[in-house]
Amino acid sequence: MFKKTVTYIIDILIVLVILAVGLYGYKIISNKALTKNGADTKTVLITIEFEKHDKEILKKITVGEEVMDSAKNEVIGTVKSVSPITDSIVTVSDYKNGKYVKASTPEYGLQTIVLECVATVTPTDIKVRNTDIKVGTELGIRTNEYALRGRVMGINFSE
Repeated sequence: MFKKTVTYIIDILIVLVILAVGLYGYKIISNKALTKNGADTKTVLITIEFEKHDKEILKKITVGEEVMDSAKNEVIGTVKSVSPITDSIVTVSDYKNGKYVKASTPEYGLQTIVLECVATVTPTDIKVRNTDIKVGTELGIRTNEYALRGRVMGINFSE
């Protein structure tokens, strides 16, 4: 009985050693793959659309100013260009015809800006500092004068 128990313990230790060596080898191979496909630092142009914001606040955005990520309190980029402010479009109910229609609202504005940022680019991610940037996600920006939340509409690489 004692010999069988010792044999089982030795067998379990051998299996654990084999698993440990396999895990260590996997880590070495995966680190080499990450280095091969490694991250690149590139200048990216991020297009952000601000919809349904007060026009007076949108007028404060100026080309050349640095903006911060409002969630992480880090400078993420510089405003490269600013579009003209237009009226926001909202969907409202047309009760007479039983349809939803789009209407412009002069109270709120729509504006698009382009931020120039230095980003770490991998095959699966684009990160500006510690902020993941993906098309369709919301991004909050701020300066000392304003804070806005907009949707990322496009990412282009600067040449």
